[in-house]
Amino acid sequence: MTEPVNIDLSAVPKTLLLPLLGRAHFSQKIYSPIHDKKALELITTLNYDFENLLNVANVKTSALFWMARAYHFDEAIKAHLKKHPKAVIVNLGCGLDTSFNRVDNGHLTWVNVDLPEVIKLRERLLPPTAREIAIQASVLDYSWMDEVKNLGSDLFFFAGGLFMYFTNEQIKALFIQLAECFPGSPLIFDNISPKGLNSANKMLQKSGMTDALLQWSVTDAKIIEQWSPKIKVLAQHAYFTGIKNKYPFPWRYKLLMYLLDLSHKSGMIYLSFD
Repeated sequence: MTEPVNIDLSAVPKTLLLPLLGRAHFSQKIYSPIHDKKALELITTLNYDFENLLNVANVKTSALFWMARAYHFDEAIKAHLKKHPKAVIVNLGCGLDTSFNRVDNGHLTWVNVDLPEVIKLRERLLPPTAREIAIQASVLDYSWMDEVKNLGSDLFFFAGGLFMYFTNEQIKALFIQLAECFPGSPLIFDNISPKGLNSANKMLQKSGMTDALLQWSVTDAKIIEQWSPKIKVLAQHAYFTGIKNKYPFPWRYKLLMYLLDLSHKSGMIYLSFD
C-alpha cells in the first residue's frame, strides 16, 4: 500500500487543497459538468482530512465555484486548441490543478508556474509528461516570462483562484507587464466581487487558513482596460453562465447557482493583450 503524501504547505500555497477538493467532490456527481479522475486520485493520496474540510461552513457552496471555474477553463482551452492545436498553455499559480489531464490533445505544450514548494509537491504527485514544463517562481517575479517567451508565440494564459490574493497595484503591474511581453495572447481568469471576497475570507478563516486571505476584487472588468491600451476585455460573465441550465443539477443547486450569480455579480473574465 502506498504511503500517504504529507502536505508541508502554509499561507496561500495551502489553499490549493480547496479547489482540488471542489473538483473531486463534484466529480462524484453524475450531473456534474466535470469528471476529474485525477482529482479523485489525489485526495486519496494526500494525507489530509478532506472530509472535515468539506464540512467547514461555506466550503460546499464554494465547491460550486471551483467546479464552475474548472468547466469554463476547460471550455476556453479546448476552443483555443481547435484553432491552435500546438499552442502553449500557461497555467499561472497552477497548484494541483489537473486541467492538463482533462484537455490534452496530444500536441500542446503545457507550462505550470508556481512557487518552488508547490512545484515540488506537484511533481511528486503528478509527474510531468514530455510536453509539460514547470517553472518555479512567483508570478510576480517576472523572470518567468523570459522562459515562456522562448517557447513560442501562440500562448494562452489562464489563472484560477490566483489574482485575488494580490493587491490592486500588484495586479495592475502584472497585467501591464503581460501585455507588453505577450501581445496577441489571451488571458482567462476568475474574479470575485467585494461581497464574494468577504464571504470567501470567512470560509478561509474557518478552514484554518487565516494567513491566506483575499485582497483583490473587481466588479466591472472594463476598469482593467484603463491600465493599458494593450489590454482588451473580451468578455465577462457570471460563474454559472452556461452551466445551471445545461446540466441536470438537483433543483436546490440550480436555485443556489441562480442566487449566487445574482448576488455576487462576478465570475469569469476574458482578456486579450492587443
